[in-house]
Amino acid sequence: CLGVWQQESTLSPSAQEGRSASTGWGIGLAQWSRDRLRGGGWGPGRRQKLIDFAKNKGKGWNDLVTQLDFFEYELGSSEAKAGRTLRSATTLDQAISGLKQYERFGVAGKRVQYARGWLEKINSGALK
Repeated sequence: CLGVWQQESTLSPSAQEGRSASTGWGIGLAQWSRDRLRGGGWGPGRRQKLIDFAKNKGKGWNDLVTQLDFFEYELGSSEAKAGRTLRSATTLDQAISGLKQYERFGVAGKRVQYARGWLEKINSGALK
């Protein structure tokens, strides 16, 4: 997750994609955003689901623990396919495949490079 989220939000739970959170564009670690509707326009999507999830916990959408809880919640419900892929991953490429299912990103950018860097740090014991 760290490599993908570094690309998405520079690991900032308060990140807002280009526009303010009130206009509906991507917010948070995973840049949860609105859904494009058939025929044009935008629906509330995962962005609103995060906001509602946070409100139900008495937190703001930009709370780190709430976003991690929401990620885990989605992996066990609406994003269960991605959750299964992630939980069964034994290689970095398999994990990135699961995250691509979750994030639905088009262009990988530096996600793989960042993920490899985090994996090296974790494996070397640099993160304690």
